[in-house]
Amino acid sequence: MTEEAIKKYYVRFGVLNFILSLLSILFSGEESLMARFQFMIFINLLYHILFGFFAFISIMSLPFKNDFEKYAVTSIIWFFMIFGSILSIVMCILLLQNAFQIGDYDVFFGVIVPLGFFLGIYLSWVKVRKHLE
Repeated sequence: MTEEAIKKYYVRFGVLNFILSLLSILFSGEESLMARFQFMIFINLLYHILFGFFAFISIMSLPFKNDFEKYAVTSIIWFFMIFGSILSIVMCILLLQNAFQIGDYDVFFGVIVPLGFFLGIYLSWVKVRKHLE
């Protein structure tokens, strides 16, 4: 997948995330409207921050000066990407487990957040791989 395709999916899932967060205001079990609104903002910010964090990691470290720096920085980026992928999967599992075991179905509105996390990781992987070729 190309960078443009990933960014297109990022925008599409961002719109879906916004729609789901708006629906969370209507269908959330929270008593106060302010708590529902804060949850909506939290979901949207977390989606964009997690995507941007991993996209920024690959951008800030791509110009390599020598082979050692290329190997060291690439190894660190790969570690972050593997750790982030595992964390994204664990986040999905914990969100779904929380929804079904506890009965807190409000977390379904935040199920897009790990997807933004994964898209940021994948964009970083594509950029690093393209730069290493």
